[in-house]
Amino acid sequence: MTEADYVRIASDWGRFILSGIVGGSLAAWATLARRDTAAAEFLRKIDTRLAVVESHPPGPDCQAHKARMSALEIQIGKSLGQADIVRTHERIDKLTQSVGEISGTVHRIECSVDMMSQHLLAHGPRTGDRHP
Repeated sequence: MTEADYVRIASDWGRFILSGIVGGSLAAWATLARRDTAAAEFLRKIDTRLAVVESHPPGPDCQAHKARMSALEIQIGKSLGQADIVRTHERIDKLTQSVGEISGTVHRIECSVDMMSQHLLAHGPRTGDRHP
């Protein structure tokens, strides 16, 4: 290869890299411009809805909503507290311990049955046992 070939290859790579940078920059700019436009449109819609809501005087619907909110606040005040959650956790811990004990018992029963099965396989039934 001659020096002119190397220069041409370097020039081609340079144009390729430059076009990638320019294309990426244009894509980033377009994305950011669209995002700002979409955000501005969304904020305009919110402003329009707020203007409509603020223009209406409070009416019976508003009073019903306030009464419902007051009832919800009272119910929330009566809902579960920290002490209730602690008691529930204690009961769950006891239940978990009981389940663990049951699991251990079942495991021991399985081991006993396996031992009996091995004994019967090794020694066979007793001499006086009846077989169906």
